[in-house]
Parts: sequence; structure tokens; C-alpha cells
Amino acid sequence: MQTIQHDKNPSGEGAAARVSRAVATPSISTDTAAGWPVLGSKSHKAVATAATICTIGLPNADRPAAAAGQKWSVKLAVRSAQARTIQAAIVFYNTAGATLGTVTGTVPGTATAFAAGDIKTLTIDGALAPAGTASVDLQVSRTAAGSPAISDTFYVDTVAFTRTDTAISYRAPSTDYTAVWSGTVDASTQLYYDSTVTLTPQITGNPWVEVFPVDLPPAVARLRMIRTSEDRTWLVRGGVDVAPGVAAQDFECPLKSTATYRAELYDAAGTRLGYTDSASVVLNVDGTWVHQPLQPLVATQVELDDGSGATLYRETPGELTYVEGASVARRIGSRRRGLTKVPISISAFGVQMDAFQAILGSYEVEQLGVLCIRTSAPVRWPRTFFASSDDLAEQDVSVKVGGAYVQFIGTLTEVEPPHPGLVMPLLRYDDLDAFGDYAAQDAGWATYTDRDRAYALAGLAG
Repeated sequence: MQTIQHDKNPSGEGAAARVSRAVATPSISTDTAAGWPVLGSKSHKAVATAATICTIGLPNADRPAAAAGQKWSVKLAVRSAQARTIQAAIVFYNTAGATLGTVTGTVPGTATAFAAGDIKTLTIDGALAPAGTASVDLQVSRTAAGSPAISDTFYVDTVAFTRTDTAISYRAPSTDYTAVWSGTVDASTQLYYDSTVTLTPQITGNPWVEVFPVDLPPAVARLRMIRTSEDRTWLVRGGVDVAPGVAAQDFECPLKSTATYRAELYDAAGTRLGYTDSASVVLNVDGTWVHQPLQPLVATQVELDDGSGATLYRETPGELTYVEGASVARRIGSRRRGLTKVPISISAFGVQMDAFQAILGSYEVEQLGVLCIRTSAPVRWPRTFFASSDDLAEQDVSVKVGGAYVQFIGTLTEVEPPHPGLVMPLLRYDDLDAFGDYAAQDAGWATYTDRDRAYALAGLAG
């Protein structure tokens, strides 16, 4: 999500001071106190010129355009030099630009009592613009409560004035990579980036999830996509050290199990910036799929027979040592290892028989000796299970009598998958060329990112 912060001089660091709406003299201040200014070296200052309500607002030309039905919110820091009551308000007008016009509605915030020198946060959530609204103003007032006097002074800093249902905190573009000035520093609106990942399940053929980070700030130069499932964290294959605008196709997402994704963000110098927000998905597919990790289209759906994974063995290597005089042993060893000796029986029918053999490799095509097995069956091994294919044999069930049914039996050992930076792309330039020349491609998609996500063209070139 991208959010505009509409106050063009939100912390008083720029030259544009507030304007008086009622008996106040606004200025840009360099006054300091404990904890003040909240940000930078300046803030907005208002001095009362009468012992009545005094109010400051945005410069007329800086009032944001607004329309009926919109919701506006604000969060800002205020310091009062005297023990007074301060109140924020969102005020809607029927004109925009330099003309103040007529008030169409006012939504006041809570009138807040300040002790002398207090710094407090004032908030208004979701002020609704009434009919006839053309612009909106943020106003801050010293109220008539208590014993107001001429020369009463209050200060305003770190304003976040947004068209949102609820108020959000100010982000300083100088220190927060998610905030960017839209133009001149301290004299323009800012854009706040709240990055996330969009997840799109694809269940035709070997099931997968498209992982696409969106709303990335301009400072992001590369990223790493991460999946968490079954209490394990994995880098997403094809989503390692990629540029913004690149989507990963995750064929290793488990079936019928929640997977949560996010992306880790880096700038051009390689400095880690942070993470996107997380998003979760369930790949709602029944059955068992097996594929080659580096060639996920070399895959087939099979049946997992009874007895598969009936015994799960995870060795914890170590030895017992008795020190002199000890009655019990001390154990010296290493951490628990992955699964070994996992009994497996897979049934393959018809085209599945040759498809499974293709995953293992043929006389002419060498394959990686690693399988990615995903199943929705109630098993106790990982739902994304990488296993060595070294000990698998094909056993005929009905081929000799004219049928089309074999079993692949043996034992499996859990192994690390290939490095997630290694991947064979689903969509190739040859496929795009088969679609048409550059002119046809430019006409077919609005952006190169849209073109690179046209997965329906995968395999078009043969």
C-alpha cells in the first residue's frame, strides 16, 4: 500500500509557516526543550494575540484537494509552553487553492489538557468529508478553557495528515527508507510505502504459488523472498537476490498447509533495509506431486501407498564416555540429523510411469538425484520433502498382463535442496518471441513486469 502524507512542511524544517485562522501569530521556530523538537531542529510555533481561541492552519495553497465521502486522519506532536488546553481539528471547505471559501464541516479532536512544557500526541481518526467539500485543512487551536492569555505559545511537529480511516505516525524521509518526498524536501507531500507480497495460487498441473513483492520503496535495489511453513524457513527458489518487479514461482509450497511469505529488502550498496509485510496462503490441492527441483515442469502426480513413511528415523550421532570414577556416562555428539531409511511406495498409472522415470533421469537426460515430494496425505514427514532418489526401484504390477500400473519402492534419505538461486524459468524469451516481435509484445502488455508474468505463454516455443 502507498499512502500520501499531505502536509508539505510536517516538522517545520521547511520555510512555509502555518497561517492564522484566529488571533495567532504563526512562525517557524528553533526553540528547544527537553524532548523538543521531536524531529530535526525546527517546529511550527503559534503565539496567541488575544485571550480567546487562537488557531493556526495550513497555508491556503497547501490545503489538499478533498471530496465528499472521503475519510481524513491526522496524528501530530504538540508542546504547550503554558498549562493550557490544545485541540486539533480537521476542517473541510467548499473551495481549493488560495481561496479559503466556506466551511462545509468541522471534525474536532479531543480537547487535551497540557501542563506547562508537556509534549503530547493529538489524533483524529477518519473524519468524514461532507457534501460540497473541495479541500481540507488541518487546524490546531489553543482553546478558551482555563485562563488563556495573550502570548500563550504552543508548538507543532511531526504531522501525518493522510486520507485514511485511521491515523498513522509520521515517517521522516531522512531516516526512514519507506518515506519519500514527492518533490522538494520539506516543501512537498510525502509518499509512505508499506510493502507486502501478493500470493497467487496456480493449481493447473504441478501446483505452485506466484510470489510477487509490491509497493517497494525506491531505495530497494534487490530482495530475497522467504517462505515459512511447518516451523521451517526457506528461501524461495527463483526469488533470491532479484530486482524489484520480479516474481518468483514457488513450486515448493506445501500442499494443504499454511505457508507465510515475506521479502527481505536491500539497497544498492547491499545494506539490509528491512522486510515487507507478510502474507499467507494455503495451496488447496489434494494428492501427491513429485518433481525435479531445478525443473519443476518435469513432474507428475502419483499415489502414495499405505506404509509409506510408516517408520521415521532421525539419527542423533554421539557416543557415551565414562570419565574416571563416574557411575553414569557423559554423551558427546552432534545435532539431530534429517530423515533416513524412510520406506516409500509410490503407485504410478499410465503416463505417470514414464513421467516418474523422467524425474529420475534417462539414458540421454541426466537429472539431479533429488526429488521434491509434496503431499496432502496425513503423513509425519515434511510436506515439502526433499529426498535422495538413490534407492528407488520400479516394480511391475500389471504391465506384463497388458495393464499400465507400476510401483516405485525403496527407502528415502532427506537431503538439502539445490541452492534456491538455481532455477529454470517457467517463461522463456523463446516463448515471448513465439508470441510476437517487440512491437507485438509492447502492444500486448502495459509493462515489462506484466509481460514477464504472462505464464500462459510458458512452453509456447516448444
